[in-house]
Amino acid sequence: MSHPVPWAQVQRRFTLMAQGLAGRTLDLGPLPAEMAQFTTAHENLAAWRVLVLRRLGRIEAAALLPGADGRAWPRLLSGLFGWLETLRIDAALIRRYPGAAADLARVRAATLVRLGAGAAPAGPVLAALLRLRRHALGAPLA
Repeated sequence: MSHPVPWAQVQRRFTLMAQGLAGRTLDLGPLPAEMAQFTTAHENLAAWRVLVLRRLGRIEAAALLPGADGRAWPRLLSGLFGWLETLRIDAALIRRYPGAAADLARVRAATLVRLGAGAAPAGPVLAALLRLRRHALGAPLA
């Protein structure tokens, strides 16, 4: 049985956390209505923490490199940029907030399972990129 955690229940906590870490008032942007990725409320709460820390990393990067968010690029390049940016933010998250490392590992493992459940990508380039993405999440390089 899943124990989802609604954003409304944790919004104040995580908004204050993000603003405290950023040292300023900020807008986290749109977030999902609830987190139901895991079976326990504790794990879903931890997933919220990872999501908010990742969002904070993206906000900080956008402030340093305006216009470098990849939105105006072709779809494949934009997706690749987003994936690499997530890896960069995850590495920074582990360095800056070691207490979140176990939560991040759990979210990354769940992402790896989700990627394995999808349909095989069309074409060798997309297939190679998916193999690299899975490897970056901890799967052996096939």
